[in-house]
Amino acid sequence: MRLYAPIAAALCLALIGPSCADDAPPPVTGPTIVLITLDTTRADAVGAWGGPEGVTPTLDALAARGARFVWAFSHAPTTLSSHASMFTGLDPHGHAVPRNGVPLLASHTTVAERLQHHGFETLAVLGSSALDRSTGALQGFTAVDDRLSVDQGRRYEDTAPNVTARALGLVDAREGGRPLFLWVHYFDAHSPYAPPAEVARRFVPPDVTPTAPMEGDDHHEGFGERVRLGQASAEEMAYWRGMYHGEVRVADDGLGALLEGLRARGLLNDAWIVVAADHGEMFYEVNDRPMGHGPDIDPPVTHVPLVITREGPGAPAPRVVTEPVALSDLGPTLLSLAGHAEPLGDGRDLSPATRGEALPPRALFLEATRVPSLPRDGSWDNLGAERGVIWQETMMSRTPWLPTEPPTLLKIGADGVTPIHDPRALVGLTGMLNAWDGRAPPGRAQETPEGAMRDALKALGYLEE
Repeated sequence: MRLYAPIAAALCLALIGPSCADDAPPPVTGPTIVLITLDTTRADAVGAWGGPEGVTPTLDALAARGARFVWAFSHAPTTLSSHASMFTGLDPHGHAVPRNGVPLLASHTTVAERLQHHGFETLAVLGSSALDRSTGALQGFTAVDDRLSVDQGRRYEDTAPNVTARALGLVDAREGGRPLFLWVHYFDAHSPYAPPAEVARRFVPPDVTPTAPMEGDDHHEGFGERVRLGQASAEEMAYWRGMYHGEVRVADDGLGALLEGLRARGLLNDAWIVVAADHGEMFYEVNDRPMGHGPDIDPPVTHVPLVITREGPGAPAPRVVTEPVALSDLGPTLLSLAGHAEPLGDGRDLSPATRGEALPPRALFLEATRVPSLPRDGSWDNLGAERGVIWQETMMSRTPWLPTEPPTLLKIGADGVTPIHDPRALVGLTGMLNAWDGRAPPGRAQETPEGAMRDALKALGYLEE
């Protein structure tokens, strides 16, 4: 049985005497580290990234006084794969999680395991069963609250007010005496979009009666089909996007309540707060895939908000960081913020950027996670999916299952995302992407009985037939 440090010290003093206490190791100290992950939140849903007014007041305030990473990208538009990158410092070819339903292997080291080793109490609160204990995402957490009360048929989830209350309850139940790493996951922005009526009224057009999605239509594909056929009105399209923004607001309110609760408990007197989305959401940018996420790596689903804010003494000046970064950079960054700067996976420590220092460039690789069919030759699951690479200000993407469709080049910068024509860049980025695919691991989905895996992935919305 493991004894926590305060209990062990008391027993030592009682059984052996004062000399034992003299030999006890000093108490572990460190700042509170709070990681908030917002599911399905595209960057331009956030006010600080040019989003609609009033959707994210809490996150906007954090961005205004911290470091806002303008161009942060998810390696994969899937909840589990994206969180695996955050926690291991690896992209999908490193951690070998192709999509939801295929767990992170226990052989990988997570940032929670590292922080636990360094004396932190590590707590996790889930908003969805997409990250439950079976997924491997909870490696290294000493206590977990995964009580999910909303049955969506394909998964269990919970709303932001409940997630916040559960998080504060878990914090109150901890033993204390050790620095805290708290991860809280908000799932509200994921479809189906159904914010409370009083919230929805702020963001949807008045007097619009949209065609309702079909029963069990998790990604509103019933409405998406009307968009594809040109049958959806502009008012209906604005309605569903407004409903999505309402869900983002619900999550932002939950974040605000969480921070207020932690502040009232004195846990933000010396703390770092990191907020990131795992991926975004498509809204009518591509006509044949107008809503949802999974089949694409376009910026609406891979460009995500990322904010790092210091609470307490020594807070650096607010920064706007324009170098492209990836979610796999979060693992080593969290370790550095905790006072234990050390490598984790292939990620970069972003903490120098919070002080105005330049980041070393690195290639960032992305791949879609929803493919026409799983490979049957044992190769990596997503090689047939849309994929891409970002090098400095240029992003290239290609779709292997559409061989006649030429690769796309985009420039990302102060003017947003703009298409460009640069044959030389195309050659260089193609070589980078080919080399990355050459390092892909063996396929993972084949490890589970094929029929069960295919059914599970279809239910989660990441496999089409």
